[in-house]
Amino acid sequence: MILFLTPGFITAPQLPAIDAPEVVASLEKLIRENPTYKIRGFGEGISIETPGEVSYDKSHQKRVGRAILKGKNSSEAVYYTVDWQNRSKGLFWVQIQDHP
Repeated sequence: MILFLTPGFITAPQLPAIDAPEVVASLEKLIRENPTYKIRGFGEGISIETPGEVSYDKSHQKRVGRAILKGKNSSEAVYYTVDWQNRSKGLFWVQIQDHP
């Protein structure tokens, strides 16, 4: 039996981008489930448009994003953060925040 070993480089996962599909989907879910947004008319039928990065803190591995939240009768800017919950497992947090 011959076993070949190749040098492997184990790299830590990269924090997802602000506009990554999994980040946007998490943001939509947060908004749909948030009572404050439901009262303001942002329940079902919302869309997240033009997500973009406002800032990135490399040392703390935290991204701040801004997107337009569109509902049936209104739209507004929404700010959110993406940072690690457990980097070794590739689990991240998406949180809605006030204007930075």
